[in-house]
Amino acid sequence: RLGLSSDEPVQAWHLVDPFGQEPPSPADDPLRDVEPTIDIEGVARRYFADLGHDVDGVLRRSDLHPREGKDQHAFQITTDRRDDVRILCNVAPTLHWLDTMLHELGHAVYDLSLDRDLPWLLRTPAHIFATEAIAMLHGGRHRDPVFLERYAGVAPDVAHHPTNALVRRRGLHVFVPWVQVMTRFERALYADPDADLGAIWWELVERHQRIPRPPGDRTHDWATKLHLALAPVYYHNYLLGEITAAQLEWALERETGSSSPAANPEAAGQLLEERFLRPGRSVRWDALVERATGAPLTPDHLVSTLS
Repeated sequence: RLGLSSDEPVQAWHLVDPFGQEPPSPADDPLRDVEPTIDIEGVARRYFADLGHDVDGVLRRSDLHPREGKDQHAFQITTDRRDDVRILCNVAPTLHWLDTMLHELGHAVYDLSLDRDLPWLLRTPAHIFATEAIAMLHGGRHRDPVFLERYAGVAPDVAHHPTNALVRRRGLHVFVPWVQVMTRFERALYADPDADLGAIWWELVERHQRIPRPPGDRTHDWATKLHLALAPVYYHNYLLGEITAAQLEWALERETGSSSPAANPEAAGQLLEERFLRPGRSVRWDALVERATGAPLTPDHLVSTLS
């Protein structure tokens, strides 16, 4: 497909993502024909309503649709640590934007669920990775057969196609090594900003992602990753979020009968709100995870997902 001979290496520019942080969509994706038919906003409204969260106000205040010159990076923001919660998206009829909408609304419902009687300083998520965990838990529903059938109206044979689970696992297999690159590079960057950062970057990429360093001057390749300037020392929270989301799914399966919040949304929503969301920063992150799941934070459940 790339026109390479058998002895030519695959370079970064051959990848679907130049940083190698996500895999390409499968050629035989069972959802390819149905994704344009999914009403992303409507699906999100119904799903979160069943979990006990009214997101109508969030969506009404938010900037959801593409326009010229608009920021392409989706995000969520709360302006008052009370009710003014908003998201920015560029919604298109794709699975990517279904994932993104559910992800950003996951951040939003965390802020909306915080105990309003908490002091202002404590009325915020327990940790950055805690809000990422909730966002990833909900964003992951875009490949969840229970969610797809119940909320998106996808036919059972398509929703339960084994490729959906495979895509989820493959995405994690690609993403976990990429987080190692970002996290270890930032450690090196702040330890010695005058070091040969280009060499450090490519040594990490080759070690963790097995992507060969291209020929030529690669001094500033690292600086093309926007998070290093705009969201510094943040990336490790994505992996901690995935670890926590996997543990929350484990707890949901034990207590509600399914790891999917979409299967028993009333029970799942109540568990997540009371044990994980409502306390905000009044409970330390490690105690919060143990309170919500019944066990200290461990990567075991994510590893199980990967296998």
